[in-house]
Amino acid sequence: MACAGDTLKFLESIYPLALGTHREEKIHGTACLLANPLLKNGDPEQLNYSETDHSIRALDALSCGAISLFATTHSNAMLDHTQPSGYPQLILGHSCQIAEFSDSSVMRGLGRELNSWSSIALNIATVPTQDHGNAGITLTLLGARFREAVMLRTGPDSL
Repeated sequence: MACAGDTLKFLESIYPLALGTHREEKIHGTACLLANPLLKNGDPEQLNYSETDHSIRALDALSCGAISLFATTHSNAMLDHTQPSGYPQLILGHSCQIAEFSDSSVMRGLGRELNSWSSIALNIATVPTQDHGNAGITLTLLGARFREAVMLRTGPDSL
């Protein structure tokens, strides 16, 4: 953090989040965000003030289902291919069977929630298949930073 005022604002923002949840996903995310200012200055994994502020608000606002879908879709086995941008993409549909989200309309709704926080880009196909099974999810740069800082810092098995 750049100054004491930023650190105070950070703590004021994260304190209610830390106290207001009992869900594992949000507790781990909060712990990761609390650890962010402890990283050495210049560490490429350290979020800047804007990224930290966005991550706190996103973690607070996102449903546990959206966080779980985000973590699941971007785990190792779920990626179908990589976009030219270099960011991974997941195609929702028959190749993507996630037991917790067996209904693609639920996955699509949670995907729209993540899309609204710029964590993913939800790509709805021009010619949709039944239940929009060919919609794609592409990880954004902000989503990648959120994932690294909030989900992966405590290890891949944290969620």
